[in-house]
Amino acid sequence: AKEAGWPADATAEQLRSLPLDTLPHLGAYSIDGRLQKENATEAFAARRVIDVPMIIGWTDFDGSSLRYPPQTVIDRTGAGVKAAYAAEGKTGDDLVYAIYTDSHNGAPARWTAKMTAGGQPTYLYLWTYVRAPDRGKVRGAAHGSDLSYAFDSWAKSYPQLQLTEEDKAATRLIHSCWVSFAKTGKPQCDGAPEWPRYSSETDQLMELGLTPRVLTGYRKAQLDAQENAMHEVIDDTRKSVEALVAEISKPAP
Repeated sequence: AKEAGWPADATAEQLRSLPLDTLPHLGAYSIDGRLQKENATEAFAARRVIDVPMIIGWTDFDGSSLRYPPQTVIDRTGAGVKAAYAAEGKTGDDLVYAIYTDSHNGAPARWTAKMTAGGQPTYLYLWTYVRAPDRGKVRGAAHGSDLSYAFDSWAKSYPQLQLTEEDKAATRLIHSCWVSFAKTGKPQCDGAPEWPRYSSETDQLMELGLTPRVLTGYRKAQLDAQENAMHEVIDDTRKSVEALVAEISKPAP
């Protein structure tokens, strides 16, 4: 309210009258020290989350969401994490996108599944389906590419796109997972094997792609290394959030 020009005791009506662009943009870190006192990572780590069944996962080329220079990924990655990728023999942008996919989406998704596995079931997935015209031209399924399949929203999202029978089968597959999960809390996927709930002991996830299958220990060395490095990121994030709360809590001059 203060940043938008209203007094701290501004009414809801006053705030609603403000144009959206006058409000501060804090994104996922909208920590105000009162309504939201911690970020989601800390809440999951402390098990201070609602205990309900959950599906969480990522795409195998989630690194397509990278929005800054690739070299920055290498510069920010510690030697211990880099060592976990040596056996793969990747270099250049291939290495960058593998690291970024794992650090930005893969390791956090698996870590979150670990944090919730002791309560209601959590189901971990990896989306790998790529349409036939793109195979061999891209590194894998891009960030967010699973959404049109999961929600079967092709008619609205891409009304001019002519789906192949493979595309339709991939849509039926993941759409059936999501619909059955919404109804029952357990995903039952057409044409796929039984999807086991996640546990750190078995470390199993469902690959949803051309051939759906259960994978065990998927990229374990790389994801373990990324998870170990996450603790430093969490500490840095906590410090930045604390600084933010302290700043917005200062009395107006």
